[in-house]
Amino acid sequence: MGIAVCLAAFPAFAFSPDFKAIEDDLVPNRYPDGSIRSRSVAEQAVADVKQARTKLNEISDYSTRRCYSNFFVNSCIDDVRKAKMRQEARLRKVESQAKGFIHEDKHRIELRKQAERDRRAAARHSQEAHPPRAEAPVLKSAPQSLNDQKARERTAQRQARHDEAVARATAEQAAREKKAAEKRARAEQRARRAQQNAAKQNARHAKAVADQQHDRKVREERMKERSRKQAENAKKKSQQAAVKPAIPPKANK
Repeated sequence: MGIAVCLAAFPAFAFSPDFKAIEDDLVPNRYPDGSIRSRSVAEQAVADVKQARTKLNEISDYSTRRCYSNFFVNSCIDDVRKAKMRQEARLRKVESQAKGFIHEDKHRIELRKQAERDRRAAARHSQEAHPPRAEAPVLKSAPQSLNDQKARERTAQRQARHDEAVARATAEQAAREKKAAEKRARAEQRARRAQQNAAKQNARHAKAVADQQHDRKVREERMKERSRKQAENAKKKSQQAAVKPAIPPKANK
């Protein structure tokens, strides 16, 4: 009887959340796995996720407020929260794919720029290592042996400068290649770490959803059991009242 009175106190038509609007398929279906293959599409995906997330927050907040008009308030709020979590996971998946592509594209552009800088530096060093030869001045009055000695000294100096420039260019090129390789390794490590973090986060969300579904099922079973026991007790009391003998009135003396 008490439950019937409580139910009658609530509106005849309870609020039902629009789960189709909360878990909108537009953005996830527009950007399935492997569909983002250009920078422009990736940037548009990030913008679409941002807009979809704003809409999701608005709808879920509205639905949560409306749940307070229902008899089973906690169950209604719990359903809205789970739907929002599922949609958030789908939006994060699209966002991760798009931002990963943008990061890789920036890395590719930087590698091309670095390769161009290395090419120009190598060209400069090559010019420094092989300068244009200047014509030897004509010595008007000098012994032949002295001229030969000075020519050999100049040749030796040029060869020394050439060897030094080649060694310096080789060392600098090796250092640049090592730096570029280390940069690529760090970028690849960051990308792997981002993918691992996304996978762990999705796994945590999936576990949270499963735990919440289990808890809800347990609560509903307990509520059904309480309702059944209350109905049985009410029935027993009604039967006892029906079989109880009536007390005859006392006769007047």
